[in-house]
Amino acid sequence: MLKQQNRNALAVVACFLLLTGAAVSIAIATDEAAASTETEVQESSKPSASPALDGAKVYAWSCGTCHSERWPKERSDEEWDVIMTHMRVRANMTAAQTEAVLRYLKENN
Repeated sequence: MLKQQNRNALAVVACFLLLTGAAVSIAIATDEAAASTETEVQESSKPSASPALDGAKVYAWSCGTCHSERWPKERSDEEWDVIMTHMRVRANMTAAQTEAVLRYLKENN
């Protein structure tokens, strides 16, 4: 009887280890796939962070995804500075993207 209980316990432990290993493998594979997909989406849909960013395109992409774009003439340079400080965080924009948008807005207001 004791031998049978030991065999059963070993079988349960072996199954647990197999299932745990499979779950870890699935989790790792899922994380890798998600990271790969996320990188592909970011690279294909987001304007690049190169020095020659087109502020108008970044503005349309970043601001226009959540609300209608505002005309640059609607605000002063100082107002755009404050707005962009706030919206940079909300839109998850890089420093280069923010500078390009501010340059576009200030040149056209």
